[in-house]
Order: sequence, then structure tokens, then C-alpha cells
Amino acid sequence: MQYLHGCGLETHLTQHPKASLFKHANAGLEDIPTPGKKLPYVIKTPWLYEFVDRLLNRGDITIDVAVLPMRDLVEAASSRVTLEMRQRYATLRDPELMEECTKWETWGKTPGGVVYSLNPIDQARILAVGFHQVIHALVGRRVPIVFLDFPRMVEDGEYLYEQLKPYLGSAIDQEAALELHRSLANPDLVRVGSELNPESSVAPANEAAQAFPSVESLDRMALLRELKAAKNARSPLLKRLFKRRQ
Repeated sequence: MQYLHGCGLETHLTQHPKASLFKHANAGLEDIPTPGKKLPYVIKTPWLYEFVDRLLNRGDITIDVAVLPMRDLVEAASSRVTLEMRQRYATLRDPELMEECTKWETWGKTPGGVVYSLNPIDQARILAVGFHQVIHALVGRRVPIVFLDFPRMVEDGEYLYEQLKPYLGSAIDQEAALELHRSLANPDLVRVGSELNPESSVAPANEAAQAFPSVESLDRMALLRELKAAKNARSPLLKRLFKRRQ
């Protein structure tokens, strides 16, 4: 979204110039196109699969193009589960409860509410089915689709520009777009591939049979991320780490 805004398109940042990304997730700047809401030309939402048919049936909105980043399914699911686990560590303060929760494959936040899975396979099913629903609806209405490979879109500014060039108009040329990309892109934030494969500098080739990581592996990834953010040795997380080493 920051890239498209920098290219001169009207985005969430046009209406909310002080908006920022969520720090740990590197996500945000989203809009839900509810009826009557004033929207920018470019909107971003991870919830499109929930309302894509209703959106396409509306007479007050015309979709010029749908830009859909695509990521390895194992990494996408693992990333979301890891962020959820990290948030759990950030909110729990009882070291013994933290230790116990590492064995749990489910979680819940609302008293008496829904219990949901932290198994990456379950998350992958939701992502895959939702993605199919979006593609099926867009294809049925002949909406142009641009697929962007992730993380290549972060690592390769020329690739990103060429993929989006037909829809950027004359607002920005290639040289300016590449400079913009260099100022915004941070490949170091694309972490899951290297965390799942710490002995390799690159992520493994995509394979349908690629094994999903265990819940324990993702829990450790979440713990290590939160430990990096811990500011003092008295935090419950550091106490737990010291306890494990004894």
C-alpha cells in the first residue's frame, strides 16, 4: 500500500496520512468497503473472501483490477500462527502458565467464546479455501487479476514495477519506481522462510508435499521473536528462558 501511494495513487494513506503499519506483523492500512463508506481508489483487505460476491454485485463500485500477492502456503500459514503465538506471549505474565501453554494447539480470547486452532494445517485450509473463493468470483465477473509473487515483490523492484505498470499510468516512471521500492522494501522482515529453515539462506522450493512445521516449532519461533523484543532480564519470558537452560 505504501508503494502504490508513493506511485501517486489514492490509497488509505491519502485519507489517513498518519496511519502506520502494525509493528510486529508489518500489516495494516486496510479498508472494509461497507456501503456508503468513502473509499480511496486503491483499497486493501485480507477479508475479501468474506464479501467478494456482495462487492461484485454492488452498482456503486467498479473494480479495475485485483492485485493478489501469492505466498508459499506453508509459510503463509506458519507466519499467521507465529504472530498469534507471539501475541499470546506478549499478554501472558505467569511463567508457569506460559510453559503450560506451549503444549496447547488451540487458543481463545473471549470468555465463553470460540476456541480456535493454532495448527498451521488448519490455518492453511482457511487461507486456501478463501483464496479459491476470491479467484472464482473474480474470474466469473472477468475482473483483471495481477498475481504478485511474495517475497519476490519485496526483493525485486523491477519485477514489481513491470507487473503493475499497466495500472500505474504516467504517475511514475521506472527509475522513480525503483528508487521508491528501495526506500520502502525491507527483505529482513520476510522472516518465516529462514526461521523454518535456519540452515539455509534461501527458502526451499515450493512443493505440494512440503511438510508443515509442528506447533512446537512455531511456538519456539514466536518465543524467540518476543525475546528479542524483551527489554529487561526481569521479564517473565527471560525468566522462562533461564529456567530452560538450568
